[in-house]
Amino acid sequence: MGNAIVIGFIALTGILCGIIALCGIPKYGTKGLLWPALTGILLWLGLGALAVPTFALVRKKAEAVLAARVRKVDFTPATHTPGAKRLQDAELAFSFDLPPGYQPVPAESVPKQFRYIYVKPGVGEPPSVIIVSLVGTGIPIAGQHVSPSDLPPGKDVTLTSFSWRGLAVDGFRVPEKTAQGNAINFNVQLPLKKRLVQVTFGGPATKEAALHSLAIQTLATFEGEPNWP
Repeated sequence: MGNAIVIGFIALTGILCGIIALCGIPKYGTKGLLWPALTGILLWLGLGALAVPTFALVRKKAEAVLAARVRKVDFTPATHTPGAKRLQDAELAFSFDLPPGYQPVPAESVPKQFRYIYVKPGVGEPPSVIIVSLVGTGIPIAGQHVSPSDLPPGKDVTLTSFSWRGLAVDGFRVPEKTAQGNAINFNVQLPLKKRLVQVTFGGPATKEAALHSLAIQTLATFEGEPNWP
């Protein structure tokens, strides 16, 4: 599990660097930027793919060891910002409000292992990003949570619990170093009926409190059916 988390976090760092290069295209043009940016994203994607089997095996093992905790989920009503754009995923049956200022990365530039990438460019600092990805290859186990022992030793990665409209879900606080400066990611895992979905809220480390608040606010707008009785 620890190796999978490390690989996944490294992959996100590479993707963030590729996105930084993509953000420079409108200002400097595609020459000399477009292909290096896309190549960086696709190269780091390979590391992300390595993490998928390990995540799946760990969760399958946990299913055999831990009995799923059966309880009724009473969601609080979703809140919506008037006029906000909304991400709608018909296949996996979830949706949420997009914060203002975030622009989608063109679908043809998004690696297939990732569902969506949204970027809010920064000036002299890392851009802010929202990345939606899938964890593992199957249906998440009801009631299972990641424990501190699953985290890689010696890494500055911590568990941070979030509330998805009343349901406690796992989150990871992940510090990163980029060419544009220090960054911070909050990776929130949502156990949906069909897949385990991860939403990453990343940006400059100096805006950590704002990113954490953004994650909480966005989760309050997130609609989908949990893999819970």
